[in-house]
Amino acid sequence: MRFPGGLLRVEPKKTRDAVRAVVAEISGMREEVPPAELHKAKEFTKGRLMLRMEDTRSVAAWLGAQELLLGQVSTIDETVQKIDDVTSEDVARVAERMLDPDKLRLAVVGPHRGEKTLQKMLKF
Repeated sequence: MRFPGGLLRVEPKKTRDAVRAVVAEISGMREEVPPAELHKAKEFTKGRLMLRMEDTRSVAAWLGAQELLLGQVSTIDETVQKIDDVTSEDVARVAERMLDPDKLRLAVVGPHRGEKTLQKMLKF
């Protein structure tokens, strides 16, 4: 399974603050999504999907990717319905699996001190 990742570029003296902010954000992602936020995310996702379908190259990429990855092609209406059907529980279940604290990794490139402190900061 592929896990999500991120990249931060900060001044060395801000490394700890950046790690704290990332850990706080990941912790928040593992909490239940409020209904208003879920609605906003769904509308954003549907809007982006609709905008992508205004370009023939994007439509071709959409169709090809679905066939290649899923072995079938869903219509836009079917996809919109799937987006609408997502619940807070669905999001929580996926977040629990994808944001497993035991699999959290950190790489710091550049001058830094306090490796043990950074490791402690990664505990949820």
